[in-house]
Amino acid sequence: MVKRTSGIAWAGVVLVLAGCGSEGGGGGGPDAPDVRRDVPDARDPGGPDPGRDDAARDQAVTDPGFPEDDAGFDMAGDGGADLEACVPRCEGRECGDDGCGGICGYCPYGFLCKVGLCVEYCVPDCTGKACGDDGCGGLCGDCEENEFCGEDFTCILKGCEPACGGKACGPDGCGGSCGSCEEGQVCDPQTWQCAKDTACHEVTAEGRCVGSLLQWCEGGVLREEVCDAAAGLVCGFSVVAKKYDCIPPEQCQPQCAGKECGPDQCGGQCGDCGEGLVCSAGGTCGPPCGEVTDTGACQGDTLAFCHQGILITYDCAAHGLRCQWDPTGNSGKGWYDCL
Repeated sequence: MVKRTSGIAWAGVVLVLAGCGSEGGGGGGPDAPDVRRDVPDARDPGGPDPGRDDAARDQAVTDPGFPEDDAGFDMAGDGGADLEACVPRCEGRECGDDGCGGICGYCPYGFLCKVGLCVEYCVPDCTGKACGDDGCGGLCGDCEENEFCGEDFTCILKGCEPACGGKACGPDGCGGSCGSCEEGQVCDPQTWQCAKDTACHEVTAEGRCVGSLLQWCEGGVLREEVCDAAAGLVCGFSVVAKKYDCIPPEQCQPQCAGKECGPDQCGGQCGDCGEGLVCSAGGTCGPPCGEVTDTGACQGDTLAFCHQGILITYDCAAHGLRCQWDPTGNSGKGWYDCL
C-alpha cells in the first residue's frame, strides 16, 4: 500500500510539471493561474487532458508507464507476497493466544487460562487471617520463628499453654478453642458458656410459625411461645392482630397465596405435589436437588442449582448467554450463572 500511494504521488508531480510547461508559460506573476487546480488527478480519468485523445488518456491513467522491473513501484498489488505467513504456536498450550490472532483452546467452566494452561479458578480469602492457608494453596502471612499459626489463623507464641478452666466455649488463649455450642446456641463472651441465641436474625415483628412454635422479634430479642393445642390453639396468622399468633383454628386465615404446597399456617396444607416432586420452602413443587447445591452446576449451557430445596434449571443459550463460573456471585464466594 505504501508503494502504491508513493507511485500515485510521483505521477501527480509529473503531471504538475507537465502543466507548468503548457502554452502560456509557467510565469510566476500575480496573474498566473494556479496550475495545480487545472491539473487532473492521475486517479481521476475524467479530468481535462489537452493534446491527448480519449484512448491515450485512459491508457495513461491505467498504465502510468512505470518500468515493470522497477522495484520501487509495485503497482501489481503483490507487495504482501514477501510477508512471511504467521504460524500458530500452540505446542504445550491448552488455551490462550496462538500468536497469530487465534486461540489455542478454551478452558472448561470453573477454570482460568494462565500462561497457556487451564487452572482451577480460585479467589484467595484472608479475611481475619494473619497466617495460614488462603484457600487457594497460598498463605495469608508468615509467623515469626518463635511463633506458630493457631487454629484461629493468628500467630501464637510457641510453648503457649491453653487455658480452658471453667470454659465451655470460646478461645483457649493459644489460637485454639475450648469448645463449640450446639445449633440455636451462642457462646457468651462474658462467661464463655453456651447460651440460647436470642438474636432475631430473619424473624420480624410480624412473627412466624415453626409448627406449633410461635416466634416474633421484640426489642431486638427473639421471643418464642408454644401454642397450647390442648386449649384449642394453633399457631397462625391473625387477621385481627395482623401478625402471627396463637389463635383458635376458626380465627386462623390460611396463608396459601402464591403457594401450591406446604403448610397453610393454620394446621392444614396448601396442596400436595405430584409423584417424584417435593415441596420447596416457598411452597413450590419441583424435582429434588439430589447432589446439586445452591452453588449450581453447568450441564452444557443449561444452568442447574438448588433453591429452597428444589432443583431449578435455566437454559442460558436460549437467552443468548453461556453457563459459566461467576467468581463475583454468592457474596463473593462464587457460583455458576448465565453470563
